[in-house]
Amino acid sequence: MLFTLTDGVQKSIPSDNLEIIFVDGNMVATSGSTVLSLPVTSIATMELTGDYNSNNPGENEGNENPDEAGIDSIGNTGIGKIDVISIAGNEYGRYESVTEAMETLQDGIYIFRFSDGSTIKIVVKK
Repeated sequence: MLFTLTDGVQKSIPSDNLEIIFVDGNMVATSGSTVLSLPVTSIATMELTGDYNSNNPGENEGNENPDEAGIDSIGNTGIGKIDVISIAGNEYGRYESVTEAMETLQDGIYIFRFSDGSTIKIVVKK
């Protein structure tokens, strides 16, 4: 899936097993362990691309700017308990839901590891 933003920048994510949700004004797309979060107002177009190579996603994969990728709340994913780790590797505990973890954590960038082994990077801003 290819997203063209209002400023002309393009972001992409593999379309294999793609899941898109909208949370607090953000579009959050997940494909495997890849997560792309964009403010809805910044998306000019979304295009499903059939020739996208998920083994070589290129430079446009994901959103590397935490100022544009803040997620206030995703709710409970239904995947079980969540282990939270900082990007420096410090463990911050085990939580019942994403919402519970985000309410407890200070501002920062964290890795959420779900009981099924999947992970996502979350930016907490309060």
